Amino acid sequence: MLEQNNIPEILEPERFPRPLRFIVRWLARIFIFSIAIFLLAFLLLQIPSVQNWTAQKVTHFLSKELNTKVSLDHISLEFFDKVVLEGVYIEDFDGDTLLYSKRIRANLNTGPISWFNRHLAFEDIALSGTFLNIKKKDGATDSNLNAFLNQFKKKDPNKKNPFFFNIEQLLLKNIKVLNINEVAGETQSYIVESGTIDVEIINLPAKKYFIKSVKLKKPAFTIEKYQPGNQPPPREDQIADADSTSTNVDTAVFQLKIRALQLTEGSFVMDNFRHSAAKMLPDSIFDPQHLKFKDINMNHENLVFSEGQLNSFLKHLSLEESSGFKVLQLTAKEFKLANNALIFNQMNLETPYSSLGDTFAMKFRNFGDFSNFNDKVLMQAHFKDASFAVKDIMVFAPALQRNTFFQNNRDEILTIDGEISGRVNNLRGRELNIKLARGAIFEGDFSSRNLAVHDEEFLNLRVEQLRTTMKTVKEILPKFNLPANFMKLGNLDFSGSFDGFFTDFVAFGDLKTNLGRATLDMRLNLKNKLENAEYSGRLSLLNFNLQKWTDNPDLGNITFSSEVVEGRGLTGNSANAKLTATVDTFVYKNYRYKNIGLTGELNKSLFDGNLVINDENIDLVFAGEIDFTDSIPKFNFLSNVNKIALKPLNLSKQDLAFQGQVEINIVDINLSNMQGDLAVYNFKMIKDDAETFEADSILASSSFDDANQKQFIVESDLLSAALYGNFDIQSTPEALMQYLERNFPEFMTKFGLKSKGKQLNPSKFTYDIKIKDAFNFTHLVSPKLDSVKNLSFKGYFDSFSEKLKIDLVLPTLKFDNWFFYDLALQSKLEGGYGNLDAAVSKTVLNKNTEFSPISVLGLIQRDTYEFGLTSLSPLFQTVENMNLNGKFFLTDNAYQITFLPSNIVIWQDNWDIKKDNYIRFGNKKIETRNFEFTNESRRIVFESLGDRGLTASVENFNLNFINDMWKYDRLKFYGNFKITAVIKDIYEFRQMTAVGEMDSVMINDDLYGRMQMDVAWDNVKSPVIAKIDVRKPGQSLTIDGSYYSPAAARATKMANKTAYPPNYFEGDITMNNYPLSILEYFIGGSISNTEGLVSGDLSISGKPDKPDIQGKAVIKQAAVTINYLQTRYTFDDAVVGISNTLIDATGGKIQDKFGNTAVVFGGITHDHFKNFGLDARILSDRFLVLDTQKENNPLYYGRGIGKGDIRFTGSFKQTNISIDAVTANGTKIYLPISSGGNASEVKFVKFKDKTKTAPEKENQPALTELRGVNLDMQLTATPDAEMFLIFDERAGDVIHGTGSGDIRLRITREGEFNMYGTYQIEEGEYLFTLLNLVNKPFTVKRGGTITWFGDPFGADINLVAEYKGLSTPVSNLIQEYLAILSQDVRSEAAKPTQVDLTMLLQGQLLKPNIFFDIDFPALSGDLKNYAVNKLRVIKQDQNELNRQVFGLIVAGQFLPSTYQLSGGEILTNTLTELLANQLSLYLTELLSEVVTDVKVISGVDLDIAYSSYNNVDLTTSGGTPLSGNELQLRLKNYFFNDRLSVNVGGNFNLNDNNQLGTTVNAGSFTAGDIIIEYALTDDRRLKLRAYASQEVVIGGGIKRKVGGGISYRNEFDTFQEFLNGFRKTVKKIEKDK
Repeated sequence: MLEQNNIPEILEPERFPRPLRFIVRWLARIFIFSIAIFLLAFLLLQIPSVQNWTAQKVTHFLSKELNTKVSLDHISLEFFDKVVLEGVYIEDFDGDTLLYSKRIRANLNTGPISWFNRHLAFEDIALSGTFLNIKKKDGATDSNLNAFLNQFKKKDPNKKNPFFFNIEQLLLKNIKVLNINEVAGETQSYIVESGTIDVEIINLPAKKYFIKSVKLKKPAFTIEKYQPGNQPPPREDQIADADSTSTNVDTAVFQLKIRALQLTEGSFVMDNFRHSAAKMLPDSIFDPQHLKFKDINMNHENLVFSEGQLNSFLKHLSLEESSGFKVLQLTAKEFKLANNALIFNQMNLETPYSSLGDTFAMKFRNFGDFSNFNDKVLMQAHFKDASFAVKDIMVFAPALQRNTFFQNNRDEILTIDGEISGRVNNLRGRELNIKLARGAIFEGDFSSRNLAVHDEEFLNLRVEQLRTTMKTVKEILPKFNLPANFMKLGNLDFSGSFDGFFTDFVAFGDLKTNLGRATLDMRLNLKNKLENAEYSGRLSLLNFNLQKWTDNPDLGNITFSSEVVEGRGLTGNSANAKLTATVDTFVYKNYRYKNIGLTGELNKSLFDGNLVINDENIDLVFAGEIDFTDSIPKFNFLSNVNKIALKPLNLSKQDLAFQGQVEINIVDINLSNMQGDLAVYNFKMIKDDAETFEADSILASSSFDDANQKQFIVESDLLSAALYGNFDIQSTPEALMQYLERNFPEFMTKFGLKSKGKQLNPSKFTYDIKIKDAFNFTHLVSPKLDSVKNLSFKGYFDSFSEKLKIDLVLPTLKFDNWFFYDLALQSKLEGGYGNLDAAVSKTVLNKNTEFSPISVLGLIQRDTYEFGLTSLSPLFQTVENMNLNGKFFLTDNAYQITFLPSNIVIWQDNWDIKKDNYIRFGNKKIETRNFEFTNESRRIVFESLGDRGLTASVENFNLNFINDMWKYDRLKFYGNFKITAVIKDIYEFRQMTAVGEMDSVMINDDLYGRMQMDVAWDNVKSPVIAKIDVRKPGQSLTIDGSYYSPAAARATKMANKTAYPPNYFEGDITMNNYPLSILEYFIGGSISNTEGLVSGDLSISGKPDKPDIQGKAVIKQAAVTINYLQTRYTFDDAVVGISNTLIDATGGKIQDKFGNTAVVFGGITHDHFKNFGLDARILSDRFLVLDTQKENNPLYYGRGIGKGDIRFTGSFKQTNISIDAVTANGTKIYLPISSGGNASEVKFVKFKDKTKTAPEKENQPALTELRGVNLDMQLTATPDAEMFLIFDERAGDVIHGTGSGDIRLRITREGEFNMYGTYQIEEGEYLFTLLNLVNKPFTVKRGGTITWFGDPFGADINLVAEYKGLSTPVSNLIQEYLAILSQDVRSEAAKPTQVDLTMLLQGQLLKPNIFFDIDFPALSGDLKNYAVNKLRVIKQDQNELNRQVFGLIVAGQFLPSTYQLSGGEILTNTLTELLANQLSLYLTELLSEVVTDVKVISGVDLDIAYSSYNNVDLTTSGGTPLSGNELQLRLKNYFFNDRLSVNVGGNFNLNDNNQLGTTVNAGSFTAGDIIIEYALTDDRRLKLRAYASQEVVIGGGIKRKVGGGISYRNEFDTFQEFLNGFRKTVKKIEKDK
């Protein structure tokens, strides 16, 4: 504090004693005197001479006191407290200026007396034009200023007090301080334009400076560093303390406190020339060695500087550096600057681009460390919501200017939360959340080294989350030279760790990218570039998008895990690694492959390993080498292909599957240079899961001989091929094109063919190709193409001599129903001349239409081809003979075809070609002359119309030619027609019309009326408009439509009209009262007697292969018979909907002939009017579902009525009928059992032709489609229905009854008839018959069953039948016992008694076991015992039992054992006849085996029957009874493959008898009938028949008959169909002759 003088208080006199008053008066006088003296001195000092004297005294005093020169130009003193000094000069101890001030104005705060007490205090000092020159010379220990100030601290032992100095305010103007430190090699300059310093305390000896405020305007601070002088380099402490004012002697500590510091418009410049004599970088780049700040504005509060450390509250700091870096605002609640630290606590820093908060500190050994900022300045920062501009970071680390990432992202903003510490080249981060440029985010910890050292960047990352992009990574790591594909990874999301250099690192973690996910544990070393890269580890990809990775649209996602061991090199010439991979899924061509394993070793471009694929549609094992090491690749591997299914793999639209073994050992993949061998063994290909293609082996080799001639050979069981010579397989097609271009330029130009024109080496080679047997491989070309065998294709090509030869021979070729024989193509060309011939010896269509041989022989002479087309027998069904000669050549750049006089026979008529005819086309013109074919009134004419048009007309032709061209007998067309077609511009296809007329359209002899057809087509870009109208009174059919070709569809779309797809058509069909019977043309085999009319509208649009169909029709007064069921249904006003898949009659009601009603669901199915079929259902509670007679179906027939659910499905050719019915009253089902043992022809049973011992493959057509009906009937029988099992219909041998059960009947179109279920009889009867004379009904007892297990004739029967109402005496039965019986018993035996006769049928239906039982329920006593004993004896003799049964049934009594019946009386019943039939079958089989080796006899049938007769000879009076027993024999022999049959029969009499007046002895043979038949056709429909027979005349004697005839048998729907069939049969017989 400034010391104040004490002013004595003036006391009143009375307050003091008298002595004291005296003292006070003298003191007052002294004070007044002092004042006077002071005033006098002040007045004297106003005198210039006094002032000069005073200045000299003061300067002298200061010079003496300070031991240095002090001078003063002028001094001015006002009232002793204001001093103005001008020209103040203070010299340092070296004689140099220490201080110079132009003017110093000081307001003194002490009086003159204090001056003498070494006290100097100022209220304020104003310095103007002041210069302070501080120096520390080389070798000095202290500066000149410190040496000067030390004078104030010296103590004179003779002086009691040191010099005291203080000031309250310092005013500055144009102040400059120069501090030259030669020891440290540093010059500092401080310039202040103006300023104010309010001082609180200045204690110079204690070096304490307490300042209230400092305000400096435009302060300029400059520091220049340089190498120290010739002295040894300064110590670190010297450099660090270069600005210190203390010495070892002075122990006082400098202390500066400033309450408020304000700098405005300041500047700071620092140049460090210690490392470089000149500034190397431009001002635009931040250079820590050369700093230049301007516009410095700074506010500090409570600034304290002590012991080399500055602390303050930095309230504001703003500045701009010459590089462009600006600080808009910097504040810190605690700012600390020391010789080794710069700290900002609670900091807020804002630049134009960045905003930082929280804490930041930089630590260093001394400020010299800033010259190597990246390595020596330690940074510690805690950030919260801080944002960094990349450009601001680059300012302080200039090395980052060379980093691509920082260059490209200098305008990006980074936000940071967390802690960062360390030096730039040894930086660490903890709990960081950094949002990097372009959306990149980092969460985790890191440590790094040498981030600013190019190629030595080292990074340790512990990543919780890292989100960035590959582009950003590439920019950050410019030396991270991975292949370009890695850039497609796009966005990266990584968690894990990264340790190492940017070119040598270990990465572990989980990476998500735009292409998929990867987990990795990898080491990669790229220090020695890609060629010498080292790598190892594990990598897994999850749903990785290979399509984008490779730019291959066929690839998809892949999921796999892999391991690489000892990997080295990432280029094709350096890669070497051991690989193991498992592919869980891999998508290629939209198919997901599974279970793929790979093991192997990659050595440069050589891969040696194994590949295993175990997928549902591809199963293979690959083992071998693929070598791309040299410029010519090599392949040597073996692959076992168990399955490759191409269609599921989307490798082919066709459903193909392959398997086999492949061995490849080849060099080069270029076909032209390839050498080596290829083998395929056990090749198998399956198409559509139905057809298999097989080859045992396919061997191919390619090699060069010593003369460098190439030999290419293929050998297999399919074909063999050999090419030898000088040729290039890849360029051979081009060589042929160039040959044709050289020799036939006109044709090539006209045909628009042109070679590529590239230079080729000459070719000269021979070729020989033989197809041994293509088997079914031809089906790959077309399913209709049959196998090709023994094809020979050979020749040569020589471009040296311009020669070409083609020689093709094919013995047979079958395509669909076409058979071609002896095909040949031969051409031999030399230059532009030669021949071109083709021939077919025979062509057969449908195996029954044969065309004559046809040949084309021609000569080529450059632009002319002279040809002769020859066929000397019927070529087509219309063209019977042709010998057509002509020329095809070029004239005036146009094509011309001229026919010479020729012979053509069409439809058995000679057709003439007018002379001088031609048709010429080219140059956008067409011209015809006499191009007309005529035969009487029929004409085919082609006439040119103008220069570009053409008219074609066909007149007076009958539509019946269609009947011969297609094979569909159900449709026959008739009627004359005329068609005229006109095209006005054939080249532009413009203005085309066609008109057709028919007066009468006849289909199957039905008249449909007159037809008119009109077609119009304006041009190729317009639609084709057509209309067809067929009508007659009361009936019409109209079709209106249009068709859009691809060109028309495009043109319509371009015209902004409705867009149509290519080949689009649309049409409307209107029908009015059209006969419903037209359906029989297409499905007549399933229905018949169709009646009714249909009217409706139909709309069709779309593509022809799949049109969209919508419509509706109304059917009136309709009726139809379902042929298989023989049920006839009627319906009226039925509405039918028509769609793309169904002609829907749902909701329609139909009636059977009894008036019962059913509801229809569904209808006729189709696929856009193709593949017609049925999907209909009929439901009714009572309906007729079966109404057949025996002739309709001999297997079963009858009438079925009941509750039914009938379902029709399948096609019309293969119809499936499903019936689920519950019988009702009126149902009668007949099952002829006898038919099970006889062969009867049905249309779905095929008979084998025994003359053909082996199939004729060459001419054999494909198997015809099996047609017919599948019936599945589930019948729930109720007692309302009647069942008839017919054993012998003629004899009336039938079991008839009612019952219940579930019976299923299944009849297939293959001819199988099966029955399942059990029928339990409620009641019934078995009518026993004998020659229709004796009819005895047996009652079938309830509970009997018939069970079917499949075979309808193999059923199990278990029936018990009773013959009731029988009463007869038992006397005849026990005749031998009567003699011993009592009279009573004999009398009782003579009386009639009830006899129960029971018949039991068990076992197989056709061969039942028949048992009889006799019982006497009314007998008792001894008589019953005798009767029962007799029965017991009889049962042991089956013949005797049968005899007694016969007696009971026929005679109504028992037969005595002594009674002999005549032969006619011994007949049993129909069951005995069944046994005779079984004997016949047995003997037939025995005889057939005997004649097997006799080739002429093809079969033997033997029939045996037993019969008896009773007649009356009317030739005698009264009529003589005639009777007898005979055995009937019939022997039928078959000769010449059953074509000839001879049937001979006769009778053997078993006893002597008279036969109508003729005595016949026992054992005699009577000739009977003889029948001879010969089948004229293979199907045995047409036969010749001759016979002879004899009959017994009722009146007596025998009559013989002889005759013959011809028979023809066929099924038909119309009589016309019958006649057509008969004509075809006759024609076939004539052809076979």
